[in-house]
Amino acid sequence: MRFQPSRHHAAAATALLLLLLASLNVSAVPARSYVTQIPELLQHAPASDWQAIADDDIVVLQLSSGPVVTALAPFSAPLHTARWRSLIRSGYFSHSSIQRAQENYVVQWGENNGSRPAGDSAAALPKQTHFALTPALAERVVALNAADSYTANVGFIAGFAVGIDKARQHAWLLHCHGAVGTVQADPDSSDGGVYFYAAIGNPTRELDDKLPVVGRVIEGIERLSTLQRGLGEYGFLDEAHHVPILQTQLASEMPAQTRPRFERLRTDSGTFAALLRLRAASLRKQADADAAYPLDACSVPLPVRRVAMLPPGE
Repeated sequence: MRFQPSRHHAAAATALLLLLLASLNVSAVPARSYVTQIPELLQHAPASDWQAIADDDIVVLQLSSGPVVTALAPFSAPLHTARWRSLIRSGYFSHSSIQRAQENYVVQWGENNGSRPAGDSAAALPKQTHFALTPALAERVVALNAADSYTANVGFIAGFAVGIDKARQHAWLLHCHGAVGTVQADPDSSDGGVYFYAAIGNPTRELDDKLPVVGRVIEGIERLSTLQRGLGEYGFLDEAHHVPILQTQLASEMPAQTRPRFERLRTDSGTFAALLRLRAASLRKQADADAAYPLDACSVPLPVRRVAMLPPGE
């Protein structure tokens, strides 16, 4: 099983990489200048290197401070993402709030009164902490040749950072900053489906392959990370300080004229290969195609951009 792009993708990536790195003079990049050079790199990325995020894969939590937008990863935990969509459509989260804000760890939200949904939505779900690395998915993996403190192999699939177990041929989404997972009211449970959390700190990597990750926040994470911290156990807020979620919507359920639309940079694209080189060069101060990237997978930017909404009548 291969854990790298196809030869066609690799050739295209190499050609674009050489062109972009030459224009950006990566060999002379001083430490941390990638912060200013990446926007230029993205500005010149071909349209084919961007991929639209499906409207049904975008969840919008509306807070009084503004929206928090999550991009779902159905391939990671399909039953949990399907449960979240179903509960949103049923109006289950119409009286939900943020109930936990734990310093340097997670923010958690869910329905206010803790009641279980009815019918099939009440059934406990399997853990789904990892997913099978099928040949189709393995073909899309961009491996990161770097040491990782939590797993032997890391990389990227479809705009998400992943850990990889080659022996068992499965993978899981990493608990990077902004990762969104699901739990029950008990923070140590793992059947999930009705309570959700977003990672706002670094130690959450210890949750890798232990709780289902359903996506990542692509816009508005600052609205979660700046919330008042809870003083209760695990950072739970007392009821008087719960933060109301005014509305929970799927983008696919919103009017076309106001529906937020996003594109993610394909992680199997030439532009992303160039981005990795820029990020590595900022640490090594030179680009060396044969050296291991001295990168933490969670430190690699995974660009997402808003795209224009449909004009009225379309």
